[in-house]
Amino acid sequence: MLLIVDDDEDDLYFLRSAFTNDDLQVLTARDARGAFEILARAPVGVVISDESMPGLNGVDFLSHVKDLYPDTVRILLSGHVDVGVLLGAINDGAIYKFFPKPWNESALRGRVRDAFQMRERAAQNALLTRDLDDKRAELARLEIEIKRLRADAGRNR
Repeated sequence: MLLIVDDDEDDLYFLRSAFTNDDLQVLTARDARGAFEILARAPVGVVISDESMPGLNGVDFLSHVKDLYPDTVRILLSGHVDVGVLLGAINDGAIYKFFPKPWNESALRGRVRDAFQMRERAAQNALLTRDLDDKRAELARLEIEIKRLRADAGRNR
């Protein structure tokens, strides 16, 4: 699922319509509070947020999303943003990509596709890592069992 957060109704409309031909469920919110309500009940993979919103700005919102939903990929849109704030958010990992307003629709759609693919690869890697950890634990258990059997065999000679 894709969540788009913007207090501008026209931007929400145009952003949502940009993804109508993609195989995505698109949810929208007009502010951070509404977005957090959606995030609490829906498995959102990617969030696109405007920077300039009432209450909680986009960078702060995406920083909270990172803390609460670290597997969710975060994209920031803005017509104007403080470069220092933007660099801090990128360096802290709060955002994956930044797009200026007005955005290039095909570039944005491409980065959203990339974000979903990146998220899927990360989930696959996590499963493989857990499987590898399980196999290592089983191997360690078997090595202990072999040592025990060898010790028992040595005593029985």
